[in-house]
Amino acid sequence: MPDTADTTEARIRQAAQRVFVRDGFDGARMQDIADEAGINKALLHYYFRSKDKLFALIFEEKMGQFLDSIWTVLGSDGSLHDKIRRMVELDITQLSQEPVIPLFIFHEISQNPELVRQKLRDKNADGLFAAFARQVDDEARRGLIRPVDPQQLFANLLSLTVFPFVAKPMLQGFMTLNEPAFAQFIEDRKQQAADFLIHALRP
Repeated sequence: MPDTADTTEARIRQAAQRVFVRDGFDGARMQDIADEAGINKALLHYYFRSKDKLFALIFEEKMGQFLDSIWTVLGSDGSLHDKIRRMVELDITQLSQEPVIPLFIFHEISQNPELVRQKLRDKNADGLFAAFARQVDDEARRGLIRPVDPQQLFANLLSLTVFPFVAKPMLQGFMTLNEPAFAQFIEDRKQQAADFLIHALRP
């Protein structure tokens, strides 16, 4: 059965993700993406006029997925400790399944920061973070955690979950981890990172 427009476009997106992950944005070529998708370059340009447009479209999708996982936790009920554990679990699970996300996000942060800020505004990021900050301050006043700057806590939380994926080659080199060992390291991190943050918040 011949491909439909939807299946062709989906195949192109999947191929582009693989090429971007393998070669990085600067190293990826439209011909490489066409070859990976099993189509000719003219058909690729019919669907996506440039590498920039293709990258931007995938970025929108992946950034949305990553942010949605954060918003799901921040907007939920539960204690701060519970939210930390759930966010660490969600972030690490999602990044393990979608290793393209850090590449896309950090490329756009460096190349097009306003796009990232706009995406966050569209997602009501400031409102959700304000609610998180209020919960941090409230639990500190009640003696459930030690006083801590909510901005620093949130930055530490994202750093502990995202950094190992961004720095994967460096970590593998320092710690001589092959792929299975690194996968186990990441799986263990779900517990280790959450425990580290929660212990640091003890009053």
